Amino acid sequence: MLDGMSKPGLTAPVITIAGAPGAGKSTLGALFPMPLFIQAEELSSVFDDWAEEDKPHTLPLLPSHDLALKKSPYDTIMKQLDQIGRANTAELRQQVRTLVIDSTSVLNALMEVEIVEKDGSDSMGNACGGFHKAYEVAAGMHTKIIERAKRVCRKHNMALIFLGHTIARKMRNRPDAEEYSVWTLDMGEKAAQVYYRLSDAVLFLTVEEFVRGGETSKKGITTKSGKIISTGQRIIVTCPEGKQGFSNAKNRMNLDALIKVPADSNPLLDLIPFYVANPLG
Repeated sequence: MLDGMSKPGLTAPVITIAGAPGAGKSTLGALFPMPLFIQAEELSSVFDDWAEEDKPHTLPLLPSHDLALKKSPYDTIMKQLDQIGRANTAELRQQVRTLVIDSTSVLNALMEVEIVEKDGSDSMGNACGGFHKAYEVAAGMHTKIIERAKRVCRKHNMALIFLGHTIARKMRNRPDAEEYSVWTLDMGEKAAQVYYRLSDAVLFLTVEEFVRGGETSKKGITTKSGKIISTGQRIIVTCPEGKQGFSNAKNRMNLDALIKVPADSNPLLDLIPFYVANPLG
């Protein structure tokens, strides 16, 4: 047998969960085992009605960039990750089993301001020499954050959860086809691609909908638009086949294409192999 040869074991997952503001992403993140939140946006009101013992632990809110006061959201989150990394694993895991960064979209906005102000420019399009090169710089910063967070979580055997807001982008694959909407992370496309590439799963939290009153011809052409009706049932889209417009969804865990999310529960804990084998993470 070759030295060091082994078979892959179950590892703590890296998951990106995206959804519209108010969709319940922070609540779902807090329902992973023993979470610790890195806050790019204020969380205090989200858990006002939770019992004190059920509220997640949080680190201080990331600052807005201030050149004069030497405040940097990027430097701050890297220092917070280093602080977690230096912690004693046995002691840390008594209180923390999941690291949650909430939200990547606000983090991206903070870092874009930092890039523009440090460059002395007026926009991301003109910063870093123009030609939208600043978006590549932002993507590089996200990559470094993700890689450092993954190293920290591997050291402590913790799951890593990224929460992000969504935005609809218009797409057209063919000149003879109509435009259609695709839901994506609310940040530059280069930065969004980093999360899609480096996550084990990219899941979209949305609401179940159906169309009522629409009509189509015998050729399948829509002749009368219907009305979109929401059932109010929250669902997780785990792959492109789950729901039209979610082509960025993916998972390596053989999850069902659509997963219903009952109130105040996290159905992923019963479905992801790591949690099935280790219920407490």
